[in-house]
Amino acid sequence: MNAAGTVVATAETTAALAPGERRQLAASLKVNSPALWHPEHPHLHTLRSEVIDANRVADTRETRIGIRRLAFTPDGLRINGERYFPMGYNRHQDHPYVGYALPDSQQYRDVKKLRDAGFTAYRCHYPPSPAFMDACDELGVLCIVASPGWQFWNPDPIFLERCIRNTREMVRRDRNRPSVILWEPDLNETPMPAEVIRTLHQAVHEEFPGDQCFTGGEQGYCDVDYARETKSGRPVLTREWGDSVDDWTSQQGRVRVARGWGELPLLTQAQNHAFKLNAIYEKNGAHDQCALNGIWLWAGIDAYRGYHQQPFLGGVLDLFRIPKFSYHFFRSQRPARPLPLPSGVESGPMVFIANYATPWSPTDVMVFSNCEEVRFSEGDRVIATQKPDPGYLLKHPPFTFCAGGAGTDKDTWFMNVEAGYHFKPAEYKAEGLIGGKVVATHTVKAPMVMTDIRLEPDLEGRPLVADGSDFIRVHAHITDKLGTTHPMANDLVTFSVEGAATLINEASFGANPVAAEAGIATALVRASAHPGKITVRATAPGLKSAEVVLESAPALGKSLH
Repeated sequence: MNAAGTVVATAETTAALAPGERRQLAASLKVNSPALWHPEHPHLHTLRSEVIDANRVADTRETRIGIRRLAFTPDGLRINGERYFPMGYNRHQDHPYVGYALPDSQQYRDVKKLRDAGFTAYRCHYPPSPAFMDACDELGVLCIVASPGWQFWNPDPIFLERCIRNTREMVRRDRNRPSVILWEPDLNETPMPAEVIRTLHQAVHEEFPGDQCFTGGEQGYCDVDYARETKSGRPVLTREWGDSVDDWTSQQGRVRVARGWGELPLLTQAQNHAFKLNAIYEKNGAHDQCALNGIWLWAGIDAYRGYHQQPFLGGVLDLFRIPKFSYHFFRSQRPARPLPLPSGVESGPMVFIANYATPWSPTDVMVFSNCEEVRFSEGDRVIATQKPDPGYLLKHPPFTFCAGGAGTDKDTWFMNVEAGYHFKPAEYKAEGLIGGKVVATHTVKAPMVMTDIRLEPDLEGRPLVADGSDFIRVHAHITDKLGTTHPMANDLVTFSVEGAATLINEASFGANPVAAEAGIATALVRASAHPGKITVRATAPGLKSAEVVLESAPALGKSLH
C-alpha cells in the first residue's frame, strides 16, 4: 500500500506444511510507477504479509518499506540513478540525567532537529533504537548501521562468534528500511584480522542477498572504503570529519566548545567547520560534484564519554539539544529550494545572525544564509546588501558585515523598558534575498537587564505520552522585558511540576535548582502513566516567575505503572 492506503501490488504463494515444519517462501511484487524513497522526498509504503489457513487469516505482519535503488561509485553515491551527496553526522544517544534511556519521542526529536539543520545521513558505533530508525525512514535520513564495538579486539573464539551473531542480528532487524544504505561489520577503530573482516562482510551479504546490500569499513575489505580522500579507485566515504584535538590528554580543540562559553568560541567552532568542509571540497570536488560518497561529521550532539571527565563538546547541538552557531552554519548548507518533506521539517531559504548584539560582541558580524544575497541593517540603517564572502568552494559561504556594534549604548544595556522610558533596543536585521526578493529574515535585539523567565516546551511535533517513561525538555529562557533571551544570564532556576508528571531533575545531583547556560536552563518533565494536565513552573531570585501548561496524550500501548 502507498501512503494513501491504496493497494499498488499483490502477490500470493502457496505451500503445504507438515506440523512443526519450517520453510522460507518467496514472492515477487511489481509496483508500477512507485513513489520512490529519497532523502528529499521520503515516500514510504506498507508491505502487509498474511498467512491464510483454510480461508482464515492466521497471522499478519506489516512492514514499512521504501522503494529506492542505490549505487556506490568511485565518483559518488547515486540514489534512483541521480547523484546525491549526503551531509551526515555521528551521534551518541546519551542525554543528561537519563544516560542512554531515551524514550522513543526523544529519539525522533534528535533526528528531526538535525534534519532541520540539513543533515541527511547518520552513523555511530552501534545499531540505534528502532524509534530512531523509524524517524530516519520518515524524515529522509540515510543510515550507516554499525555492529556494536569500539577500539577492542579479543582473539578468543567466543568473541568472534558473538561479533558474527551481532552482525547478523543487526542486518535482520533493519534490512527492510529504506534509510539504511550501508552496513559496518568491522568494529570501529579496531585492528582486526583480515579473515575476520571477510567473515563479517560475508555474513552481512548472506543476511541481505542481492545487489542492494553494501558494507563499509576502514581496512579495505568491504564494498565501500572509509577514507578522507578519493585515492583508492574504489567507492570512498568519510565516516568522521570536523573534530580536532590539541593532544589526547587534555582533549581540547578548536571545535570542542560549550554553548555557554560565548560568541567567540562559538564562532571559532562554526568557522572551523566551514574551513574543514571547504578543504574536503578542495580535495574531492565541490559539494554536489564531490567524488566522496558522503561525509559524516563528528559529531551532531555533545555527549558524555566515560573515558574523560569533560563531555565531548564538538556537537552542533549541546547536551540538552540547544543549537550552537555551527548548527546554523549547517542549516545554511542545505538547499534554498523548499523540499517535499514531512510536515514540520524545515527546508528552504534561511538566514541567521551569529551575533548577540552586546557591548562585547564582535563588530564584524557573521551571517549564515543559503540565499543569493543578504541585506544587513542596524535599526533603520541599511549597512550593506552583499553576496557571500569570496574564496570558498562551499555551497553557501558565510556573509561578513562590518556593523560597528549594536549593543554599545549604555541605555540599551542597563535600562529596563518601564513606563517613562521610550526607546527601542539596538537591533540587527538580516534579510535573505533570492532574485531580489526577501525570502527569509532574522533579527537580533541587544539584550537589556534580566527581568523575566519564559518557558518553552521542546516538543518537535511529538506529544508527551502518558506511558510512565516518556519525557520532554522544558527550557527556561532568562529574558528582558521584551522577551530577548539574555546570552550571559547564569541565574539559578528552580523548577516544579504539578499534575500528571514528575521532574527528572533532582537536587541530589545538582539539577534543581540548575544554573542557566547562556540564558537557558532546562528541566526534564516525565509523564505519569495516566494522561492529564501538567503545570510546569520556573522561579529565580529577582526574576518574574513563569509557568506553562501541558497535556499528556494517552499511551497506545502498555504503560509503566
